Amino acid sequence: MTDFIVRLFEALGPLGKPFPYHRPGFIQLTKFIMVGAVSSMINLTLLYSLTEYVGLYYLYSAAIALFVSTINGYTLNHLWTFKTLGIRRHHHALPKYLLLSASTYVLNLSVLGFLVETFGIWYILAEIIAILVALFGNFLGSKYWAFR
Repeated sequence: MTDFIVRLFEALGPLGKPFPYHRPGFIQLTKFIMVGAVSSMINLTLLYSLTEYVGLYYLYSAAIALFVSTINGYTLNHLWTFKTLGIRRHHHALPKYLLLSASTYVLNLSVLGFLVETFGIWYILAEIIAILVALFGNFLGSKYWAFR
């Protein structure tokens, strides 16, 4: 998969110019964003479904959706993005990731509630903004602390 990512970005990049696609940090960031995209789709699908079809209040739906997407994100980042295989590494990474996720969980719900209640933004759009707010902090915390 790493070769696919490198080839994809080389095809998109300027020909003949050096480009940082082979750098491990760039590969990890790309994988992290891909995992985040999958987790975000899970999050948004659950948020919408629980709010519109089940009738839950949007912040309750968001809390459930964030929990499920966090489990998905941890699993994929653990096995693929940061490749922290082994039960010993798992026991060190999981508590850190959960603590990091708890802080971004609070940030996400705060931004979501603030945008919806203060500015009247549609809760799905507000959730997308909240996800983007937490993206880089989550990546840096995952790379340099949780999966280290």
